[in-house]
Amino acid sequence: MQELQRWRDQLNMPLTLEPKYFPVSDKLAAAMLIRLRQQQKPDAALRLAGACLRACWEEDRDISDTQTLQAIATENALDATELLIDVDKTLQTRAADSEEAVKVGVFGAPSYLYNNELFWGQDRLEFLDRALERH
Repeated sequence: MQELQRWRDQLNMPLTLEPKYFPVSDKLAAAMLIRLRQQQKPDAALRLAGACLRACWEEDRDISDTQTLQAIATENALDATELLIDVDKTLQTRAADSEEAVKVGVFGAPSYLYNNELFWGQDRLEFLDRALERH
């Protein structure tokens, strides 16, 4: 929590250090994001991910609740019903992604793999930026 407070203050961003609904299951939200990825809609996925994070960490909303996620999707011009089709099958993709992450050495979030080099932690994004600039 101390690190969250430091980053909140450093970035001057709203962040509730003890959200009403935390820890919270992210399975339904993850399924929605995976569906957007499968539909090749990365911009929509990023918007929805940000909206879900804001809902949890700033707005004290329960992102494990289907109705809450439907509202968040609607607020972002997305069809929640379509995104929540066959959640169990969609979450199999999440499990496979997790297995692949372990294989390449991911041990925390956020992690980025670029040119077989792992960058871990938001405080190392500058190193990832440099690697991207070199290529």
